[in-house]
Amino acid sequence: MHSLPVLRSRNLVLRPVKDNDSDALQRHWNRRAVRQHLWDGMPVLSSHVAEVVEQHHIDVATRGIGLFTIRHHDHPDRIIGCAGLRTLAGPTADSPRRTDLPPALTVSLDYSRRRQGLARQAVELVLDHARIHHSAIQAIVATDNIAAEQGLRSIGFVALPAIVVLGAPMPAWRLDLS
Repeated sequence: MHSLPVLRSRNLVLRPVKDNDSDALQRHWNRRAVRQHLWDGMPVLSSHVAEVVEQHHIDVATRGIGLFTIRHHDHPDRIIGCAGLRTLAGPTADSPRRTDLPPALTVSLDYSRRRQGLARQAVELVLDHARIHHSAIQAIVATDNIAAEQGLRSIGFVALPAIVVLGAPMPAWRLDLS
């Protein structure tokens, strides 16, 4: 059984997601600028947040990956984002088992905190921790999220053929950690 540590950078504290973070995560994920790219613009229901948090606990226990709340050093009690690695299901029933796929990077940050290098700091912390258990990471990006694609490329992710998610092609990326 695994556990996740608290991760720190010069500006951020990343804490493993806990059940009592659900309300703050729902508020964060429902902000228009976050929801647009992370949830295809759809409202994030409390039941969906509960599913994500439950899968997070399974991922931590079985794969040593999971989600972290992002907090600024200046306000460690306020969640400004979420970053981490998740296990995603394959697109079809005959896809590889979930645990056979590389973990998927996810990151969201409050709009007011963008363009400060904080998302990159959070991703670098997550990737440094991921190297302990994994040799590769995947990322799937909303088609119109140019900033995310540029950020992935700058970290060393390489573009893969697009995959179909909910009937729409989405850019896919991969980073080899070895």
